[in-house]
Amino acid sequence: MIMERLRQLFRISLLLSVLLTVTTEAWADNGAYAELSNNTLTFKYGPYTPSSTSCWAVSQSSWSSTDDVPWAASRTVIYYVIFDSSFSQFKPQSCANWFYGCNSLMSISDINNLDTSQTTDMSSMFYDCSSLVSLDLSSFNTSQVTNMGSMFYGCSSLESLDLSSFDTSQVTYMYYMFSRCSSLRELDFGSSATTNVTYFSGIFNQVNENLVFYYKDITKQYRIVSTIHSYFNFITTCE
Repeated sequence: MIMERLRQLFRISLLLSVLLTVTTEAWADNGAYAELSNNTLTFKYGPYTPSSTSCWAVSQSSWSSTDDVPWAASRTVIYYVIFDSSFSQFKPQSCANWFYGCNSLMSISDINNLDTSQTTDMSSMFYDCSSLVSLDLSSFNTSQVTNMGSMFYGCSSLESLDLSSFDTSQVTYMYYMFSRCSSLRELDFGSSATTNVTYFSGIFNQVNENLVFYYKDITKQYRIVSTIHSYFNFITTCE
């Protein structure tokens, strides 16, 4: 009698466990999300349970303002960013303001798992990331990007930036792109075209006066080269 009773309790316990698992999965969302834990913001793709304080959906399009970025309230406590391999399934149309105001952010890992092939807006993406000392964007596909305004504004700890792999042929906005990058000493544009850029205002405001700017094709980059000449007297070319 006792053994039969124990078997029944076991069956009930097992059934409740299965129901709890099914219910949890039914309530979980599925898609791109960012999760904050131990000062690390990790971008992933898959099932997740939203939380107002530590787990947020990542929008494919732009948020209406910088304060609408879901992790905005936690900006100053984000020290590290990691892009999980699962996140490569996601193709955002906008990365605008993603790390806006993350002034404690020191490193970004595995950013090659961020697929930017359909991204059109990168404005203010790293705005005021003043603790970021290095940034490898060689994996970025920027062929669809039209707006890079204020993209690196206030990245005052960056000493070099290699954008030689960037395709900027569609870019119209570069306003304040490198403004207040006060430690920047080397900027490599490679052979990126800037012929379609209309808005250059403030692009090199308060940038290191000893900045060395590399470019390869004056016919493609005449506009930015002439703009940088209005800020500095010396530019090194890399033909």
